[in-house]
Amino acid sequence: MVTPFLASLMEEADTILPRLFAGCRLTPVAGGYVGRCPFHPGAASPTLFVSSVSPLWRCFAGHEGGDWFAYLAAREGLNVPEAAQALARLAGMAAPNLKGFNETLWRRADRRASFLWVAEHLFMGRLWTKHGRAVVAALHGAGLSDAEIVARGIGMAVAPDDLVAYLRKKGVFGAALFEATGLAAGEYTGPLGETVAVRDGLGKIVGFTAAF
Repeated sequence: MVTPFLASLMEEADTILPRLFAGCRLTPVAGGYVGRCPFHPGAASPTLFVSSVSPLWRCFAGHEGGDWFAYLAAREGLNVPEAAQALARLAGMAAPNLKGFNETLWRRADRRASFLWVAEHLFMGRLWTKHGRAVVAALHGAGLSDAEIVARGIGMAVAPDDLVAYLRKKGVFGAALFEATGLAAGEYTGPLGETVAVRDGLGKIVGFTAAF
């Protein structure tokens, strides 16, 4: 199905990425690459981020994002089975058997993960402000270095109203805003307000917890 196939594609990432994101002028950065988003060619600076550790991408201009299926489907106007076949051709692999695949549920989960990625950036950024000093001190006391804190994706929760405002600013509205806010809300934080993303097998965020 989808997850094992995307996971196997990651083994061929060095071959696939230059082809899949051809024309984006990818430049290596920590955790992946940045480049020009094909959906926003007029942007003044690179807005596309492509992960090097999971098959995920995000555009910070239009706030789209998701896995490689979502990217190829949006760029070429394909459905998921068609995108899977195209990716398989790029990698020289056999296309997965998607019998029984529910594209509606997949797209909903992919969009939710994309919105939660936005929330994660807010949480991780807040940790390194004055509001996160107590959390950082506690993490240092537990033996974690700054690099380990960043690598684990630990953040600092914000007030629900601030989270809603931030998500709206990033283009999340309506039912998606309600769903994303609920999955990133305060009940998923630890006693000091610390957060860490919970990810599925592909690295997509499915919620937040404080168990790190």
